Amino acid sequence: MLDSTEGRGPPHLVRPWADGRGDRPHPLPSDVEDFLGVLSRQLWSILLPAILIPALVALALSQVPTLYTATGTVIYDPTGYSADVLRSILKTDPTTDTIVASQAAILGNLSAAHRIATDLNLASVPEFAPRRPVADERLFPNDHSAAVDAAVLRAMSVVPVDASRVFAVSFTAQDPDLAAVAANRIMAIYIADQLSLKTTALRAAYAWMDARAAALRAKALEQNAAIARYRQANGLIEGVQAQIGTEEISGLSADLMRAEEELAGAQARRDAAGSGRLSENVVAMRLATVQAQGALDAARARLGPNHPVVRALQQQLAVLRAASGAESADVSAGVNADAQAAATRLSMLRGSLLAAQAQGAKEADAAVALQAMQQDADATRQLLQALLTRMEQSAQQEAIETPDARILSSAAPPTTSSSPKRGLLLAAAVLLGLVAGGGLAWLREVTTTTLRTEREVDDALGLRCLGTIPGVRTGSAEDVQHRLARPGSLAARQVQILRGRLRFAAADPRILAVISTRPGEGKTSLALALARSAARGGESVLVVDCDRVRPHLSRILMAADAPGLTELLSGSRSTREVIRADTVSGLSIIPAGGTTAPTQRLAATTLRPMIADWRRDYDLIVLDGAPLLAGVDSLSIAELADAVLLCVRWNHTPRRLLAYARRLLTDQPGSAPLAVVLTRLGARSRALRGFPEAEFSTRRYAAYFRA
Repeated sequence: MLDSTEGRGPPHLVRPWADGRGDRPHPLPSDVEDFLGVLSRQLWSILLPAILIPALVALALSQVPTLYTATGTVIYDPTGYSADVLRSILKTDPTTDTIVASQAAILGNLSAAHRIATDLNLASVPEFAPRRPVADERLFPNDHSAAVDAAVLRAMSVVPVDASRVFAVSFTAQDPDLAAVAANRIMAIYIADQLSLKTTALRAAYAWMDARAAALRAKALEQNAAIARYRQANGLIEGVQAQIGTEEISGLSADLMRAEEELAGAQARRDAAGSGRLSENVVAMRLATVQAQGALDAARARLGPNHPVVRALQQQLAVLRAASGAESADVSAGVNADAQAAATRLSMLRGSLLAAQAQGAKEADAAVALQAMQQDADATRQLLQALLTRMEQSAQQEAIETPDARILSSAAPPTTSSSPKRGLLLAAAVLLGLVAGGGLAWLREVTTTTLRTEREVDDALGLRCLGTIPGVRTGSAEDVQHRLARPGSLAARQVQILRGRLRFAAADPRILAVISTRPGEGKTSLALALARSAARGGESVLVVDCDRVRPHLSRILMAADAPGLTELLSGSRSTREVIRADTVSGLSIIPAGGTTAPTQRLAATTLRPMIADWRRDYDLIVLDGAPLLAGVDSLSIAELADAVLLCVRWNHTPRRLLAYARRLLTDQPGSAPLAVVLTRLGARSRALRGFPEAEFSTRRYAAYFRA
């Protein structure tokens, strides 16, 4: 049934949106079927960039020389020992990011590039020689060499591996063997320079130490000679344990102590002799005398005084008494002599000690300066000995010195090219082509300014689309009508469907105005086909050609020069005089009439009485109007019709014109219901693929429709 459009006059076949905001833009594909439909419709838009871009990339790659990159690895590993005295020269800092970056710069510097270019004679290789001739090489030879060095430097690459002390050293050239030789040469130069720097530093240090040792030797000899002269001048003779004076004082002190002890002993013996304390011998002799006296007294008492035993004991007693007296005299004389000798010796030792102490004090004053001289000499000898030890270590280190870097893996000639990455670039080109094609397809799809399906009509205009009429490829109007009216054909079936939809959607309108926005929309062919279809269905049908400027309907029916609507409007002819019968279907026709461009406008007030008369005589009256944008005649007939059928050429009529036509037809008071039909549909066109309207052209419907 009819939908109502609030605020825009009478009801129309309009589909307003639920949010009341009017027309909505063309929707993008939102599901898989819509996507596949877009892919099918825009296949060439996708394929063209997908083929053209890879082809252009392949052509460009064919002009690019093939490059090979050989890569080796070298590790910076400072090891070994350094003598303490050489730390200022050979000190190795802990490996840091700064040191790693510095070593990378050393590996890939311009000096190394110059040596590589010189060693491998790369100036004769075309890829490294300057492409532009430099100034006169005889006048400016450095310009050519600098250009070659710069080219070699660009071919070199030194990259630390994963924040370690390992460097990947690469060289890129058109010759894989040359790339490998150059990469290995870079690493060899770096290692040789490392060893050369260390050897040079060691030799410089050794030379410095040798000169220093010679100076220290001369200084030591001079110090020893000065010490000897000083000793001689001051009488400082070295003893076994100390100076001679010191040793003499020590000996005299010891002798003095012994003399004092001897004197004390002699005096003690003398005192003992004077006080009656006899020596052991005297005591023994006196004891023997007492015993002998006791034995004599005992024998005299027992034997008498004249007994031989008594006389013998008397003689023994006399001998003992003489010996005891002599022993006592000897002991007393000896003790006195010993005491006198000890006193004399003690006095002499004290005099000698005083003299030695005076001489020792003098020598001590001289020994202070001697000690300072001796300490300086000792320090010089120690420093000389340390230097000699370090010189020996340096000589050994130079013999076994190794560089701070070593090659982990040598560069081998590459078997695959590094540049250009043809496979990757072509794959990227294909992907880019597909993306560009997809973008182009999407752009073409979303920027489509025409209508292709009933859904797009609903979405863009908010109007009911009652059908789609397939286009006919034959050229003449008679052939078009034949195809549209041919029983069983797809076009004829679509016309019948359109007629049925008009009955249900527009309450079976009896006066139908068929108009379009501009010429060539298939309006006249559809109006005639619709009228003939109704006539064949048993209805009484009248077709009026209201396009008096281009009376295409009248030409189709061979009535272009016959009197018609123009004469009716002027009153020169009556309706019965201008009506003609269609020989094909028997319907009645009122041609446009006249032979020149009309000057009288079609007025609704003039046509209304005529249409009232026609309504009584015919079941269906079809008004074939002029293009809506060509004048106001179509607006007049639209005002008189029960329904207006706006013909929109499939995939051709711009939406902006249709929106304008819609406003003209719906905004005027008393306008008739408006519906849309798509004409000249390309059923087999690629632009229709993916839409439901393309289903009718498939083989599965071949039994229902004949071409």
